Formats: sequence, structure tokens, C-alpha cells
Amino acid sequence: MSQVHVSRNFIEKYRLSSKVNQAIVDGILQGYKNYLIERREKKQSMHISDAYAWVRGNHIDDQVARECKELNIKFEKAKAGYSWGYLQYKLEDEKRMFIVKSGRYFNKENYLKKNNNESKASYLDTLAKINDKIKFPENLIQEDDDLNQIQVTLFAEEVMRNLDESEEKKLKDEFDAFYIVIFEVDKHHVISKIQLLLPNPSNKRSYVIEDLTELISKSSVTFTNEDYEVLVDDVYAELDPTNAVHYGIVPITETEEEKEG
Repeated sequence: MSQVHVSRNFIEKYRLSSKVNQAIVDGILQGYKNYLIERREKKQSMHISDAYAWVRGNHIDDQVARECKELNIKFEKAKAGYSWGYLQYKLEDEKRMFIVKSGRYFNKENYLKKNNNESKASYLDTLAKINDKIKFPENLIQEDDDLNQIQVTLFAEEVMRNLDESEEKKLKDEFDAFYIVIFEVDKHHVISKIQLLLPNPSNKRSYVIEDLTELISKSSVTFTNEDYEVLVDDVYAELDPTNAVHYGIVPITETEEEKEG
């Protein structure tokens, strides 16, 4: 991943408040913990419970919504595919919106491209166009190590739906900035990174406005080794339903991961 940085002034302008950042982190962590608890309970009570691997995103969105509600941040359900729902979080006073997403399957070349490099418009393209009015820095300046530019693909096109022009106009009128919060889970099943991204619709790159990883240690949500045991040897643990073709369950092999890297 290239280490390209944006100017401090740009970063400061588009940062969210420390309270919002901590609420996002707390929500992601508590949602993940709730998911692990449910996985363990279902594994103990059912003869087969592999399908519960698909509910992680719902748990995380649910808890982020609960945390954000305490700060009067509104949220609304939206579709990320034919039947998969997710939440959009809206800071209406600041005219900003964000979504939360796993970072595992991101295509680092271009957020509109799939891993086979085929580029097609998706609903993400429409959401990113909210940022048309943002003047992204033309000359990127190297500054802090935690502020790097990455290029991502959020969802496979097979399960995406386009938003029509009227929806696009409504979004642009309602918001001035659209963010993506990504979280990453390491090989030990621990959430090891959380970042706030600002996608640029002109070059299809996403800029890290703030690395929220340090807030993990400041959260009241804690984990034990027992929490992670349910995911040991679980080939479904890191599947993303919005990125599996037609929701097919296809575990990623080591060779395929190397191709993605």
C-alpha cells in the first residue's frame, strides 16, 4: 500500500469530533463482541450454525447506531444488494454521512473496480459523488504516518444496485461530505485497525482522514481469549456477504489473498 499523505489543513477541515470518533469505535467493538457471543451461543445450542457468520455486519451496524443515537446522530437503513441491508449514519447539523464496512475485501486500485479489474458503476459511486463539491488537494504532501491514501472497492458489482439521478441529487443537497469507516480483523480475529476514509469521486481514491485505531485501547469494551475461540478454524469468519458473488460462500485461500494484496 502506498504511503501518500494529504495536507494537515485538509485533514483538520474534514475530521469528525472526538466524541463521534469514540462512539464509532465503541459501536464497532461492542457490535463485534455481541456477534462473538451469539456465534458461541448458537454453536453450543445448534447442530449447525455456520450461517451466523453472516450476521457480523448487522451486529456492528446495530451497536454503532445505538452509540451514535446518544449523540443525536440519525441513521437510516439502505440496501447494499438485492436483499442485504446496512445503515447510513447522518450528522445532519454538519451535513455529513458515513457508513461502516469491513476492510478485508477492498480492491486497493480503485473503489469502483472488482478484483478482476472490471469497472462498473455501483451505488457507492453515487454516494461518493456527494464529495464532488470537496476540493481535494492536487499536490499530496507527506506528513504523519497515520494519514495515508488508499484506494478501495467496497462491494462487488454483482450485488449492487444503482441509485437514480433523483436520489443522487437529493443526497448532494442533503450532505456536503460522505465518509467510509473501515475496520480490519487480524489473523487472531482481533479488530486491529479502524480508519475514517473520505472517497474522491474524481480519481476514485479514498483518503484516510483519521486513523481511529488508537481509540480501541480507550474503549470500555474489552475482549478475552474466550471471546475469540468460537472463530478458531472457522472458514466463514471473514466472509463479506456483499462481496460474495450472488451470496455464494467461497472461502478465500491463501493464494487468493496473496493475489488481492
